[in-house]
Amino acid sequence: MSDTSHQFLFVYGSLRRGANHPASSVIREYAKYICNGKCRGLLFMAEGYPAAVFSDDSSDFIEGELYRLINPKKVFRTLDRYEGYDPNNTAQSLYLRQKTKIHCRSRSLHTVSAWIYLYNRSTEQLTQIESGDYLSYLKDQE
Repeated sequence: MSDTSHQFLFVYGSLRRGANHPASSVIREYAKYICNGKCRGLLFMAEGYPAAVFSDDSSDFIEGELYRLINPKKVFRTLDRYEGYDPNNTAQSLYLRQKTKIHCRSRSLHTVSAWIYLYNRSTEQLTQIESGDYLSYLKDQE
């Protein structure tokens, strides 16, 4: 799965299918689900929403979903606002949109480069989601 002609998006929190958040409608309309996957990083809870950050530790993973974007401009126009990302003011952005490697779970494990929204604040006072899976965390909180 090394198709460089497509753009991909990895979502790990409220935009996942199981979270049923209204903001995910742009993904359902303008993207195609590819697989469940994971990327290297740590996941935290920040004021009721998940916050992902990169990690150098090879054992730290975030679970999520990979999508191929059908209309990247439309998706990013909507999601950049939702995620508090301003490409003209990254220092003040709540999240940053960056590329990372996603390991796709299918019959065999494939890797693809995809966009992800990463938290742009300190995680020092936040609660870590140890499993790296936001949906499992929500179920555990019920």
